[in-house]
Amino acid sequence: MNTINLALPELFVEPGQFGLDADPSSIKKWLAELPLANFEQSADEVLALLHEMNQANYLPEQRYRHLAVIQPVLHQLIDTLRTHYTSALLPLSEKNQHKHKLAVNLNNELALGYRIIIQQMHTNSLEGHVSNKRETSLFVASMYLAIQHLSEILTEFYLIYAATPPKIWGEINLIYSLAERLDLADQSVSKVENDKPALSIESTYKCALLLALCSPYHMMHGEVATIKKLLCTASEKCSLIKNSSQNACSTCGEPGCNGCFVIDVARDAAPRFILEDASSEKIQVREVKIRSVLSWLESIYRKIKDPSIDTKHAQDLHLNLSDRMYRDMIRRLIDTLQRREDRLHKREAVLGNITLTIGLSASHYHISDEAPFQPEMDEVKLHTGMQCSSRNTFSLVPVDVEAWREEETETRLSHGIELPRESHYSDDASVLDMWKKIYSSEFTGSNQHNHEHEMKKFHVNSSWTQKNISEGGMCIFCQPETTLPVRVGELVSYHKRSNDPWTLGVIRWLKVHENHILEIGIMHLVNNAWNCAARAIGGTGKGCEYFRCMITSPELTSDQSSIIVPTAVFDIGSKLVLNLNNVLHYIVLDEALMTTKSISQFRFSSTEQPDVEADNIDRLKRLI
Repeated sequence: MNTINLALPELFVEPGQFGLDADPSSIKKWLAELPLANFEQSADEVLALLHEMNQANYLPEQRYRHLAVIQPVLHQLIDTLRTHYTSALLPLSEKNQHKHKLAVNLNNELALGYRIIIQQMHTNSLEGHVSNKRETSLFVASMYLAIQHLSEILTEFYLIYAATPPKIWGEINLIYSLAERLDLADQSVSKVENDKPALSIESTYKCALLLALCSPYHMMHGEVATIKKLLCTASEKCSLIKNSSQNACSTCGEPGCNGCFVIDVARDAAPRFILEDASSEKIQVREVKIRSVLSWLESIYRKIKDPSIDTKHAQDLHLNLSDRMYRDMIRRLIDTLQRREDRLHKREAVLGNITLTIGLSASHYHISDEAPFQPEMDEVKLHTGMQCSSRNTFSLVPVDVEAWREEETETRLSHGIELPRESHYSDDASVLDMWKKIYSSEFTGSNQHNHEHEMKKFHVNSSWTQKNISEGGMCIFCQPETTLPVRVGELVSYHKRSNDPWTLGVIRWLKVHENHILEIGIMHLVNNAWNCAARAIGGTGKGCEYFRCMITSPELTSDQSSIIVPTAVFDIGSKLVLNLNNVLHYIVLDEALMTTKSISQFRFSSTEQPDVEADNIDRLKRLI
């Protein structure tokens, strides 16, 4: 699965044997006639063409012109292929594996073409042929594009959390070190535009380094491509230092520090965090200085978190969903680049069986002993003493829900956020009328997304094998069903024996091995958790229904207490009604402790019952 052929051809044949000629116009015409709607067939045909071209005997400039014609179509095909497996459940199905393999092979063949040009031109320069300015530009562009497409292969494997193929980093480092020796690494590849950073061999190399240093296997599902674009913009702020012992560490600012990020350009190895001086293992080490990158990311985070708002109604505004998700992604990047302590945690091999359930909804379901989730019914009974049946479907939707739904729905769907739940409770006309008059602007009925019903298929336990433990969590592995939502950032609950209490954790990293074996790292959150339900009555999320949530302590005033909620529904400043053991509490979310694409964890404080909530309860009672 993770092996690709990186070897350069030893012998070349005349292009005519493949029906090729020196003019790429015929290839351009052929590409225009490709059935791109049938993208897999088109990808196979382009792949076959590239393979033939890489066996053909072209002059460097001729080969470059042919590759330049193919490259735009290749990017289009790869982008289409990616849409099918980037957000797919893991391990990939057989069909998605084929699409992924096509994308990898397309990048590999294109990178191979540019590497052939590099070999030909470097051989000519060693033989004493003087390169003119045009040839130098061709040489630089080929090295730039070779590194770019080799790093795209890495990205393809990061996207599905699979181990990267051997020798990829060796080829990337080899090309960069060659450019460095020839003093070509910082030469601009194309005309520099005012609003874009300069493109150079060094910039695309540093982009690959930064992505690797940001721990791709810790990133949320589908985030790698977005983060890579962001880091490529920041690559100009990163620097590579040859003599790191004589320069201040990019993290602590101290000269001679060994706790820093480094890359050995003479090895087939990714950049790493070096913990101690191991000079015998160093050949051509460069320190990767990231302080300016961190400062840049922190400035972006501050601007999103605290925007300057020139309006009289600033207190009524809040970030929309896409802004909140982008802000949280930036925060995770900053935390990853700043994190050092957990890189020092020692792991102890411990084998054993673990029963695991994945997702906030599934964890809530099992910890509550599979009790039905009906907080609306509980609230009706709590306020009125009225018993409700469960024979119809309708939704608890507060009066001002529509503005919230119109703002959020499209973005939630496009980002794969779980759909809003639908309430299922009494069809008693009096109960329905009460909720319609007090909470709902209109009865949405069957148009409401049936979240609870859809999530039931994930309310299952699975058996995993424990591999090791550390101070912060553990590593487990298994060969699960592809229908389980195994994703970085998902809440999990687990226990070793059936009578043990459920422990809460979150999937911190994920790797897919051969034979579909999944290995996940679980970060421990809390030994015990308590189920609750929450809906927002103020701030971000105001107007939503009740959602399954969990608190880490039954004592709401405890300093250790926090609440775990579905991600992107609520935010700092949201005022919630908390239904805990059929007692209503009113809280404000004060501080975000953790946020992923699936859950968010907040510290909170108690607040008074808002007047509007008291009025609604009084109206509900008067309708009895």
